[in-house]
Amino acid sequence: MCCGTSLLAADYSHTQHHVKPPALTSGPANAARVALFERNDLARAQKLALREASHSPHNVEAWFLSMETASAANSRAEELRDAVKVCRLAKPGDPRAAVAALRLSSFGQNPEMLRQQRDQIEAIASHEPACAGAALEALYQASLDGLPHADVRHLAQYSGWLTNYSMTRATGASRASEQFEFPDGRIVVPDYLPRAASYTATASYLADGDGDYEISGNLTGAKLTVDAQPTDPGRVTLIAGPHNVAVTFSAAETSPRIRITKTAAPTNPDWKPFNFAPREAIYLRAALALADGRLADAAQSIRGSVLANTTVGQKLVAEAAAKSAATAQASTSASTAACSIAVGERLQDCAPDSLAYANWLAAGNHDSDAVHELRRVLNDWPLDRAAHRMLISELQRVGDNYAADRAAADLLAIAPNARNFRRMARLAGNAGPSSEPFYQPYRRPAPAAVNTSISLPTSCNPEERRDEEPAVCPAPAVILLQDKVAIARNDGSVSLYMHRVVQLITAAAAKEFHPLAVPSSAQVLNSRVVNTGAAITAVQPGDIIDEEYVVNYTGDGGMISHPEAFQYVFNDFDFPLLDARFVVLSPATQSPGYVIASGNVPELRLDYANGLRAQIWENHLSVTEAANSDPAIIRVVENENGWSIPPSVERRRILETIHPGPRPREA
Repeated sequence: MCCGTSLLAADYSHTQHHVKPPALTSGPANAARVALFERNDLARAQKLALREASHSPHNVEAWFLSMETASAANSRAEELRDAVKVCRLAKPGDPRAAVAALRLSSFGQNPEMLRQQRDQIEAIASHEPACAGAALEALYQASLDGLPHADVRHLAQYSGWLTNYSMTRATGASRASEQFEFPDGRIVVPDYLPRAASYTATASYLADGDGDYEISGNLTGAKLTVDAQPTDPGRVTLIAGPHNVAVTFSAAETSPRIRITKTAAPTNPDWKPFNFAPREAIYLRAALALADGRLADAAQSIRGSVLANTTVGQKLVAEAAAKSAATAQASTSASTAACSIAVGERLQDCAPDSLAYANWLAAGNHDSDAVHELRRVLNDWPLDRAAHRMLISELQRVGDNYAADRAAADLLAIAPNARNFRRMARLAGNAGPSSEPFYQPYRRPAPAAVNTSISLPTSCNPEERRDEEPAVCPAPAVILLQDKVAIARNDGSVSLYMHRVVQLITAAAAKEFHPLAVPSSAQVLNSRVVNTGAAITAVQPGDIIDEEYVVNYTGDGGMISHPEAFQYVFNDFDFPLLDARFVVLSPATQSPGYVIASGNVPELRLDYANGLRAQIWENHLSVTEAANSDPAIIRVVENENGWSIPPSVERRRILETIHPGPRPREA
């Protein structure tokens, strides 16, 4: 379904009857013209133009003057209303209709306002050739921002935007061709392909008749061919039938966008039937240059004329500058599609392929609902790679690794170059469905607070107590619990669960407390102050902070791709760590990972359940023991390819070497 049944059924090549505009008079319309272009009095120009339009509703000049006055005054609702009137009343060849089309096309970025005149704009798209292209473009742009009951695919086709491409590497090693659909027409290379390479994207355009066509869009830094012939943006002659369009570009430099439209109107408007005043004629020629994309000519026409100091003239120069800046940024700009999500509801102003609602559900831990929403999106947009990848992650979050592997196979079917999912895809038919998240058997509640009151000597400064045993100073905070559960699945996917509980003791600790560094792609399971139940904002001495998150890493590279997930330090250095647990899960049918240890590591314990091997290390210390413990480090790797010390540990060892303290252990 497109923008209503009438728009889909419309024949855009036919033109209905147009009312011939009356000759310009010396009445209110002429007075409004003088107020706008000569006296620079916007308020008077608007008043007189609307008075004439009310008296003579078919007077194109009155509506045009009102439209340009509203545009100069940034009165967007009135500007849209008047642009619709000019488009409906002006006959083909009227330069004022071309300016109205320019105004109308800009409202695609404001779908809420466009809805107020939607029926009129759809009628223009169906029956008014002077403004049909602009009306279709406005409807298309609004559909990208979630215009209700709009078919973005049909509108893209009617507007001339090419959205379906086959893309291959133009340089480097040979790669498999992949099919893409870009709703906004912007060709974007997925992140699993190198951005430093060049690519060739090909599409098919069906010309509905012999004649002149206009090629536009963003082709900066790209090479375009039509039917294997090098072609520049602008006018091109095509015969009826399909045409092969190819664009070669560097992914790091530009994101091409191609639009091909049939040239319906003559190159130059028909000026003869109109008796425009000199200043209005200057303005119209500059506005037409702006609509034609001749931005420098448009600005220069105003700057070198008597309109240079008028509000309407300055607004046109500003529009030319804004269009020029937008063109310069087009190579790096993302889609303009926007979406707003309110708490607890899905609004109707989302782009048709938007993942904002799914992201909102995932952020609220509604993972099953997020899976349902992602499957709905993929049902409508099966080539949406971002939705496929998010679905894999969400299925892992709910513990359905079997379905996650099948989702990886679905992704690989449309993205054969996405190597990071090949292992998962191969095992899609071998695994069985799981019943709970991988970390659930090892998830622990926040422990109770500990009594940290210790009988201490008068001074805690060792340099002031050279004749005595070193004093044990009270810690400003203690880590009651720190759990890390990492899993390397049979399909090569990796996930990590982190849980930390901190008890703040002093005001200094509360002031300097920093929450866990949560990866951007992680799902926060818990983030609260245990003793108050509040969110972690302003913390106080005595508070117990409970934080936990899970992150599902993209791809299937296993332990080698994510070594940080399989490494644990049984010491925090800043605060004593009382209860530490490190769990590494791996398929029981595979050989266990190599364990590389440094320091006095806890004893290894092995468990087996649900086809997984669990390697578990646990450490339980008192406050005094934790304050004086040396760092013990464990790293689990797939092969014996060396050992790297965490940077935080290395920094600590350097400090301990420079300053008095216990002798550091060597790995």
